[in-house]
Amino acid sequence: MIYFVTETFLKDKTAITQNVDAKDLAPFIAFSVKTYVQPILGYTFTEDLLTKYNAGTLNAKETELVEFVQYVTAHYAAYDAIPNLSFRVSNKGVQSQSGDYSASDGIAATEYIRTNVLKFARVYESNMRAFLELNRDEFPLYTDESNNDIEAPDGQERPKTDISWL
Repeated sequence: MIYFVTETFLKDKTAITQNVDAKDLAPFIAFSVKTYVQPILGYTFTEDLLTKYNAGTLNAKETELVEFVQYVTAHYAAYDAIPNLSFRVSNKGVQSQSGDYSASDGIAATEYIRTNVLKFARVYESNMRAFLELNRDEFPLYTDESNNDIEAPDGQERPKTDISWL
């Protein structure tokens, strides 16, 4: 299953360079959807979008939403992948990565890059939340009562469906 983002999308739209091995990035894409996107969209709605995305059956509004989801997913995946690209845990402990012509700059540089990537992830997340709020009537599964029991990783609750005025 493709979790909205391909390796190419991740490398083209984030700070991750083309020479990073796909196997080093793949786990962070699914992790990003499950950790950052699913708590906002809700489990049921996320699974529905994933199924439709992989089947190629998204409608126009869902396609527009998935574009937001892709940027959120890619930037959070990059955010989580960066320390693992710089450092590895092996049977000899934590080791920094280095190559023939490059070396890891250390924790301070890694955290600087992560902070910058996180800034963009939060902007895209904010845009996605705004789009959802403006178009909530287009996504009945998003506003369904069974989809309201999840809290976002930043502590912001997803908007509850308020039907008290009916």
